[in-house]
Amino acid sequence: MLEIALLRAATRLASLALVVLSSAACSSNDGDADDVPPPPPSSPLHKGGKTDAGVVHATDASTEDDASTSDWFTPLQNASAPLTTPTYDGSGQTVEPTVLYFPRGWGGHSYWMAVSPYPGGNAAFENPSILVSEDGLSWSVPDGLTNPLDTPADGTLADATLVHDSVTNQLWVYYLHEVDADAGPWEELLRTTSPDGIHWSPSTRVLEGELFPAESPSVMRMPQGFAMWSVEFGAKGCTTSASRVTERLSVDGVHWAQPIDLGLGIPGWVAWHINVSRVPGTSRLLAAITAFPTGTSCNHTSLFLAYTTDSGSWVAVPKALLGPGKRGAWDDYSIYRSSLLYDAEHERLRLWYSARHSGTNAWHVGYTEGSLLLPP
Repeated sequence: MLEIALLRAATRLASLALVVLSSAACSSNDGDADDVPPPPPSSPLHKGGKTDAGVVHATDASTEDDASTSDWFTPLQNASAPLTTPTYDGSGQTVEPTVLYFPRGWGGHSYWMAVSPYPGGNAAFENPSILVSEDGLSWSVPDGLTNPLDTPADGTLADATLVHDSVTNQLWVYYLHEVDADAGPWEELLRTTSPDGIHWSPSTRVLEGELFPAESPSVMRMPQGFAMWSVEFGAKGCTTSASRVTERLSVDGVHWAQPIDLGLGIPGWVAWHINVSRVPGTSRLLAAITAFPTGTSCNHTSLFLAYTTDSGSWVAVPKALLGPGKRGAWDDYSIYRSSLLYDAEHERLRLWYSARHSGTNAWHVGYTEGSLLLPP
């Protein structure tokens, strides 16, 4: 595995090197977008069954029923059809959503999504874009915005994630820029900010290094600053046999401390992407972890759930939350980076997930939900 790159010396904050802070240790509500549970969607849930299709399914992750999860955990059902997500390239194909819910609205809308076009898996179009919704199901481009937020002069962009900074009341988008530099492949993490979701600042580099220093970044404001969760893996990338889920801490969301290995994994699986959200009104965190069976590749991903306990430690559920749909379904191959919100009042887990179709290589975002009573 490649050594994780150091933060840029010119921008490193010396004080961050001594930070010892757990992301789940915060004890107060910090005003993030999802502090009030989102209501159930206004239209019926799309549902579909699963059958053998020569791919890894949700029920394949664990060969035995785990007594620690069998009484509260049930895998979600696949959506029978994807959502409509308009894209600047006209394909309507999207990947890697991050969804925020604002119970009192923000910028005139209840839901905001960061997502990227990915027509046929073509990374040249994977540029960060913004969509809005009032019910989490019908999505559109907000009036006044022209997607994408950024395009690269060279290389490609990927892994956009959306953050609400409750102190400045801004939306931030972090995303990766991958470049084939003369000295070897290089990657940097960029950030753009907006006071209204329409007008976005020029990007600022916050991390950089050899591939892959901070894959699938997920950022959240905490009472003491910011936390970033990401996945690190070596030069083999999509075919790696090992990875680690890490956490970085920051005072301002720009200058980041060295990563801490959370020791968060699923036996027999390789963590690939992650997206973290908060249980409304609490300090507890949930993570949607995309992973593939050891010995395969990121083309064979399913989705897993991890959560923090009341003590602040992370626990990964060994049984998959969602696997590929039945043969021929729109999501019959590669359940990819996803975004979840938890409705504590109704004990419901809501999930926006990206997946692809094996026959056409078309990528789309779907929605599903299910009952989930979190353990203590």
